[in-house]
Amino acid sequence: MIFRNLISTVLLLLLAGLAQASNQFYFIARQAPEGSLTQAGQNDTRVYLRWDLVEGELPDDIASFSLYRDGTLLKSFPAQAVMSPAQIRTLYDGPEEQRRLLETVAQLKEAALQGDGQLNFDSDQFATRIHNTLTDPDDGDYWGQLASRQDFNIAIARYRGWHDDPPAGQYKYELIAHNATGDTRRVGLAQVDTTTPTPMLGPDDFAQTFLAQCDRPDFRDHFSVNLNWSLPGGTNQADRLASQLIISGYDLYRTRDNVETLVSRDLATEAAALPHDNRGQVQFGDLERVNDTLLTIAPDGDPAEPEWLETRADLVAAGLEPGDTRAYYLVPRDFAGQYGPTRATLVTVPDQARPPAPWDVRPFLNEAEQQVELTFDAIDLNSYRSAYGRDRRFCNLATADTDGYLAFVGEEEDCATDTPRRVQIDVSDYQVYRFDNYADASAFKDSDGDGFADAAEREDNKQCTPASDPAPVVIDVSEETVSLERGEQVKLIDTQPPKKKGFVYWYRLASVSDGGRLSLLSEPVRVNFPDRTLPDPPTVSVTHEQKTVCDCSVETGIDKVWSFEDTLSDTMDGKLTLQCTGFAPGDTYTLTEANIGNADGSLCQNDTFTSQCTDTATRDFTFTPADGSEPIACTLPSGSGVNMCGAGRVKVVPEYCVKPVPAPVGVVEGPLTITVTPPGPDQCVTLNQQIAGDNVPVKTSCGTGQASLDYEHSFGEFCGFAVTRDANNNVSATTQIGCRDVPGQSNITLAPARPVSITPIGDKMAVSWRMPSQRQSMVEVELTRTEPGGIDPITATLSAVELSGGGLQDTQIDIPALGATPEEWCVRLRTFAPSTQVGQPHYSDWSAALCDTRATEDNEPPQWLPWPGLADVPQGPDLSLLDGRDIQTASPQVVLSTGLAIPLGDFSYSDLNGCSRPVYLRGVYGDSDDTDTSKPTKGRYLTDLICRPSGLAQFKSALADDLAFMVFRQTRTPEGQVSDYIQVSPLIDYVHWVVEQNEKGTGYLGHRLRDPYIFAIADADQFAHVDIAYYDRAGLVPDHDYRYQLIYFDDDLRMREWRSTDWMTYQTNDTTDTGGGS
Repeated sequence: MIFRNLISTVLLLLLAGLAQASNQFYFIARQAPEGSLTQAGQNDTRVYLRWDLVEGELPDDIASFSLYRDGTLLKSFPAQAVMSPAQIRTLYDGPEEQRRLLETVAQLKEAALQGDGQLNFDSDQFATRIHNTLTDPDDGDYWGQLASRQDFNIAIARYRGWHDDPPAGQYKYELIAHNATGDTRRVGLAQVDTTTPTPMLGPDDFAQTFLAQCDRPDFRDHFSVNLNWSLPGGTNQADRLASQLIISGYDLYRTRDNVETLVSRDLATEAAALPHDNRGQVQFGDLERVNDTLLTIAPDGDPAEPEWLETRADLVAAGLEPGDTRAYYLVPRDFAGQYGPTRATLVTVPDQARPPAPWDVRPFLNEAEQQVELTFDAIDLNSYRSAYGRDRRFCNLATADTDGYLAFVGEEEDCATDTPRRVQIDVSDYQVYRFDNYADASAFKDSDGDGFADAAEREDNKQCTPASDPAPVVIDVSEETVSLERGEQVKLIDTQPPKKKGFVYWYRLASVSDGGRLSLLSEPVRVNFPDRTLPDPPTVSVTHEQKTVCDCSVETGIDKVWSFEDTLSDTMDGKLTLQCTGFAPGDTYTLTEANIGNADGSLCQNDTFTSQCTDTATRDFTFTPADGSEPIACTLPSGSGVNMCGAGRVKVVPEYCVKPVPAPVGVVEGPLTITVTPPGPDQCVTLNQQIAGDNVPVKTSCGTGQASLDYEHSFGEFCGFAVTRDANNNVSATTQIGCRDVPGQSNITLAPARPVSITPIGDKMAVSWRMPSQRQSMVEVELTRTEPGGIDPITATLSAVELSGGGLQDTQIDIPALGATPEEWCVRLRTFAPSTQVGQPHYSDWSAALCDTRATEDNEPPQWLPWPGLADVPQGPDLSLLDGRDIQTASPQVVLSTGLAIPLGDFSYSDLNGCSRPVYLRGVYGDSDDTDTSKPTKGRYLTDLICRPSGLAQFKSALADDLAFMVFRQTRTPEGQVSDYIQVSPLIDYVHWVVEQNEKGTGYLGHRLRDPYIFAIADADQFAHVDIAYYDRAGLVPDHDYRYQLIYFDDDLRMREWRSTDWMTYQTNDTTDTGGGS
């Protein structure tokens, strides 16, 4: 074809080395301008001759080449050498060579700077650097071959090229190879007609390609450009080979701005009239060069493997964005450094960013309408920031609304240096998918948004056209938008009722962007359309193993007058029945019966046994226990020898065994086996035990069939109930289980009682303690006089206040009269568990001792060495003291009438801005006739305090000065004896609040005051004020006087102030005694 007059490859087989070289050797010639690409040197032409191996190295026996034109020697060249720096410098003399020089120098400098920088060089030393690079033993050959394709002078410096300046005409060029012994062979032949320009073929099939299809993961194409083209020549192998040798590489250009239409251009002609820059690059005004170096790739013709790929980083550096459309121009460059035909294509940067799937989808079933409501945050810039802003950094917040997308990087990344990801935030619609089971829902994928699963829709790679049939899982919904303080909420309503009661649907949602891009699907959410018919309660049996009568036998004899010996009556109560079976076919009837314990002759009042029950019949005794358990039967031997009411003797003999029997309510031997049986299949049963006032589930059984439950209770009290729960979460009425107490040795360590106070009162010692929250029957108190010694410990044993444990208890124990010297008394306690085992009590260890001194007023305490002097702690204003009985409350959780209250501060509405007092939640009512009875009409009452965040911060600030204190209490007995101050509180430096939500648990109402020591008290007469008070409810003894000191601490826990109250008498009746002074 067109290159046949240009290329000839001659194979010479006389020498092995030459033959090996000729297999890969090429020799080509082409007429072209002296200059390369740009305007300098375009007026004059020359013939460029190029030879080399397609791959590999020249054999060692090729010593030199000779180039002939029409038989005349033009020049000889060494086969394995490189020109000197001086010779290389002369190659670039003249303006026509400057573009080649600048391009080569720029690439050498870039290569030097990419290393450690030590290989950089001055531009005027270019010849030396080119020479050194070509002769580098490691990279010289590789760099030389690549550089020769871009810069023809590099080929000349390697003695693999030359240019000739003949007059116009037709010429034949020959290349002759020589070996060391003088043998020669022609290895190349080329013909050139300098009067006729020879065209160059351009690349074929230049176009943008994509790595993914619509039904495959398509983020590989997002924000990237893939270009492909094929080698010129098509299917003609000669043209393809010629193109592969003539074309050294390709340059790729694109428009600097977005375009709408593609304009064809001839870049070779344009470049010939343009200058170049200091890097040797052509200065197209509206185009930018895409590739940094000449693309020397050989196209492989495979459309699935792009020849050129621009990544996100490349496009970002070039200033391109997803959705931009640019014209790309591909132009080949031949071995002489000239451009060929230009190919163009229109390229749009793919924008595959999806909108986010709806998050936090909250399903709600409107059972009245049988409709499902799916509620979630409307997708926009603000909601997405709120949901994902904690672990992401956003890069275009200021322009996101106009951009239509939000760019972000990771929490530890930087927008300037790391690659941002994108999400579309302009969402115009939502799509709802509904499934009958979780397996279908979780496996479903819909790439084109038509509602059909990709896996089953059509054959592979063809899911890109939406189906025309109705989508089987996409449903029509009604949409509502609700505006809340935090943003808009979307509510999608599925109005289609379920197929039947108890049916379950699974929902997944997708958002659709303004451009029609479908998000991934949200996580499946489950909605059950329950059947609200309550199941029947379960059946419960409580048994324990006991020795009992399992069978009986009858002994008869005629050795004495009839007597009926009742040996069963020693074991259990019941009734004896004598029946006759077989007197008539299929006939069984009762002869007589009597209660155990009253059987002396009662069975013989009718002495017609013989006549009524002949020898052919069978007489049977049946014993029916009074406790309702199964009757026990034994057969009486037949025959005339047994005359029941005449002569003889009958004895009923019991046979014993150990088996489960019903366990009565109360104290019983253990362990107990509690069996709970559901009323039907596919139901759950739950056994609940009452522990410390709470109903605690202890075991649940579910499953197919009859899922009965067995639970063993080995020690302590069991009170509880059982319920049935069906598949719709309906709970039956309870089956109550009476309380049963199993005493005996526990494998749980029993805790001792904790002493609270020890107070001498004349010749008695008042002791109070708190019982542990465990079952116990009694407590032992031991008083010991440690100083002076000489007397035995004094003990007292008292019954526990509550069998289930807990509670405060006290007593007074007689002690010897006080002597002349001060005494120290200590108390310790231990508790005993309930038990029916005589002589085997289970008891705790002794508690730690609590001690106090007893002395007369004349006794002086010992004088110890003084501590270093400290500054006196200033006294603050006196505190008041309130009787808990004067504070109204109907709350079962807080019983304040058993304590004393110390008001800490009075807070007005200005302090409570942002707080509310919903006293109606306490159920406190006044005695007014007004219709508004939601709060008391007089006196003090306990109030709730709920604060929003702003009010909570303001209230905490107002309360700060009244906190950081400890409470100490002093006791005065009715006899006037005063105790030391004891600590009755920890350091109280904060107030505890809990988050309050609405009834559904989905909405924040505020923070509610919930502190074990601090309460809010309102006054009906001063409703604009609230007192914050400390309550003391521990260890108070009726008819004793109490007063308090509060010690306040600074930030370093140094005492900064103390405040005290007056005396008040603690009482539990309806009168209040304010005490006997200070």
